[in-house]
Formats: sequence, C-alpha cells, structure tokens
Amino acid sequence: MTAVVSRFRILLSPKENEQRQLNLKVQLKTRGLSFTNGIGQHPSNDWPGEPSVLILNLNRESAKVLAAQYEQNVFVWAGETGVPELVQP
Repeated sequence: MTAVVSRFRILLSPKENEQRQLNLKVQLKTRGLSFTNGIGQHPSNDWPGEPSVLILNLNRESAKVLAAQYEQNVFVWAGETGVPELVQP
C-alpha cells in the first residue's frame, strides 16, 4: 500500500508524498503491524514509481479502511491463497 497518491490521481509534491508515507509507517508501527518497503510501479507507463509497503497479517476489511484513510483508488490484496487481486476501499 502506498500513501502518496490522492483519490483524484494528482501527483503530490515530493515533500507531501514523503510525509504521507512516513505517517503510514508510523501508524503501522503503532498498531504493531509488520511491513516491508517496496516500490509500486507499472512496467509500461510513464507514471513514476511510488514508495509502497507490503503489510503482513492485516485482514481485508482493515486494509480497506486503511486504504480509504490514505485516499487510495485500489490496493493489491492477497489472502491465504496468495492470489493477488485489486480491491477498492
């Protein structure tokens, strides 16, 4: 999940992106959730890569709430089967 894109797909300033990503990580740490850093980037378009996190052991409904809080259009979810899917908050 990334915290850096608004629901309107507007590029935010690098400073705003950095602050949102920091806020997300602080929230995850406060909640005791394990995560790892990554980059979310489509391989065939010009939209720049975005810092992302892979959050472990977060149920789908909690992920939807978190994604909505950070104004995400969609997020990638993989449950027990490991099959990824795009989910709207």
